[in-house]
Amino acid sequence: MEGGKNATAVATSVLSDDKSRLTSVDVIFTQQPAWRSSSHFGSRLAQDVGTHLGKVLRIDPVGGPAVGNIEIAGGLPEVWSYGHRNIQSAGIGPDGALWTVEHGLRGGDELNRPKPGANYG
Repeated sequence: MEGGKNATAVATSVLSDDKSRLTSVDVIFTQQPAWRSSSHFGSRLAQDVGTHLGKVLRIDPVGGPAVGNIEIAGGLPEVWSYGHRNIQSAGIGPDGALWTVEHGLRGGDELNRPKPGANYG
């Protein structure tokens, strides 16, 4: 990104028949704000729902917020839950529920089942 900033982005594309390249690459989401650092922006516990930092986001595969997202007052429309510290993994359980793992200081790791609109900070 410009100005030495970095950000998480999501793109869609088509894998070529010979599986050697991607075509029709389309960026459908870019984290806001971008972060001016050469380091990862993890471990940023964020209560400000007007940014994507420290959040679980739900986006539509073609771009924009997912249908059915809960509106959070003053929040960006992609925000599903917030107040997360440093999510390192996520998975969908057999019942279809989202589970996340956050890494914390001094053994303060967490296993969460984020709920829409909830604050985990």
